[in-house]
Amino acid sequence: MKNYKIYLMMFLSALSLTSCLVDDDEIVYNQTSYVIDFPNVTNADKFGITPLIDVSQDEVLIDVPFRLISNLGTPVGENITGTYEVVTAETTAVEGVNFELLNNSTFTLPAGQPSSTFQVKAIGSSIDPDATPLVLVLKLTSASASNTPVLASGKTNSNTIYITFSPICPISESLAGSHDVIFTSICVGNGAGPAACDPAPGAAGLAGYTTWTEDPANPGTIFIGEASFGYYALLGIPDEGQGPNVHFLTWACRTLIFDTGIQDSYSDPFTYDIVSVVGPVMTIHYTNTWGDDITFELTREGGIDWPTLLQS
Repeated sequence: MKNYKIYLMMFLSALSLTSCLVDDDEIVYNQTSYVIDFPNVTNADKFGITPLIDVSQDEVLIDVPFRLISNLGTPVGENITGTYEVVTAETTAVEGVNFELLNNSTFTLPAGQPSSTFQVKAIGSSIDPDATPLVLVLKLTSASASNTPVLASGKTNSNTIYITFSPICPISESLAGSHDVIFTSICVGNGAGPAACDPAPGAAGLAGYTTWTEDPANPGTIFIGEASFGYYALLGIPDEGQGPNVHFLTWACRTLIFDTGIQDSYSDPFTYDIVSVVGPVMTIHYTNTWGDDITFELTREGGIDWPTLLQS
């Protein structure tokens, strides 16, 4: 009976050790000198990076970081080679369309280095900046060296990296200038909100202009000056909104985003919507909390077409 108990304890101990070797990298680290993983310093469930992808470029190289972990505290004196694969179940980007893997999905950590990067290629021109961001998920599959025991991490939160493509558009020209304004619809507010405004007879065709200036510190950011685009001046209201260099919009890929804080000097916030952009004419609709409901056409200075990316 005593011998039986000893054999049973040895058998259970062997099962426990086997389980640890499979599931717990800490035990594996004690058995192996070096491990390659992704630098999940926050110990989050999903470690990721968000590279900027220029949608005007066919080839955008993404640097994917990885590192060497060692309980010896010293780098390896020879090159380490690793491999990785795409986790297709979690990847929304399409290989060959949105991205390409390089070097046959292999990478190298140079001798003596504690960390490095490998590259994958994003095909920026294939990415729609208006769509849900694409995700590429990679998993380490192996690591080895000629004379040093090395392996790839077995932990899900350190052998997997989530790469979320963040599309950006080139700011290739300035939108600054003195642009003509033609009001096509004017509904005058009465303090009760846009739903209760009063249409202004004969308002269609009233004209004005607006001067846009570029923020020199932030390409693609435009100061629009007076919030009403000249509507208040047509009514003879001595109000310039908050004045020049306060109200602004930002050119973001295929659209212009107006600052949500735009308001007039009566503290009535404005909400803007770009209806369409066709050639040199941009149609804009806005309301404010006083109840004004306005639509106008903004024709670019000189009759020049607005940038191609902004066209409807």
